[in-house]
Amino acid sequence: MPQWLKIALWVSVGVVGFLGISAFIISLVKVKKIKDKYLNDNNVLAKKQLIELRGDNWGKLPYELKEFYNSKTNDNDIDSWINTVFLNDYKTLLIASKNLDYELVCLNLLSPAKITINKNNFDENKYAQACKINTELSNKKISVLSQKEIKDCKFDLIYATNIIENNTDIFANYFNLLNNNGMLVIRQDDTNKAKLRDLISDLKFAQVTYEVSSVASKFIYIVKNANIS
Repeated sequence: MPQWLKIALWVSVGVVGFLGISAFIISLVKVKKIKDKYLNDNNVLAKKQLIELRGDNWGKLPYELKEFYNSKTNDNDIDSWINTVFLNDYKTLLIASKNLDYELVCLNLLSPAKITINKNNFDENKYAQACKINTELSNKKISVLSQKEIKDCKFDLIYATNIIENNTDIFANYFNLLNNNGMLVIRQDDTNKAKLRDLISDLKFAQVTYEVSSVASKFIYIVKNANIS
């Protein structure tokens, strides 16, 4: 084969390879644009739906109680928890961790869910003081149960933070308390990535649906599908 032909063939292979890579990159860009548009459209629809569902309490939080509890929780994180209740029409909610006092009162005031909390995680005196600061709170009921009583219940939604109890323990202790299509949401206040990876590895092995997403904080959302016992 003449030398010029060999060179031409190698050049043509390089051109084809370059065009292939270029086409792949272009396709990825197009997919990202389509995905971003889809997510943006969904966000617009979700926001419209939330405004209708939440009505007068849309965008409102009890800041007097945030100050009372000296809470450092980001407002957007609180809103995302409230919105999750509305968008999924969840009826029953368990607060599974300690130090979620402000989150508890916000969810009790601003969501329609029936809320349960472990009595060991509930400061009754502090809650009574909060009711005096915000009188609407005194009209809202919560179920304060022992851990043994909680184990006999089922919930549509469970909120937790991994700052005291780690991710894998929270999953082991609470996932089976979910109703079918219920959701366990763990806020990653302990930002150790290895601990999150450990849980994700377990979820993949068990074929449990999950998603990691960030608002102000990072969250892992774990869904109990009907085929998971």
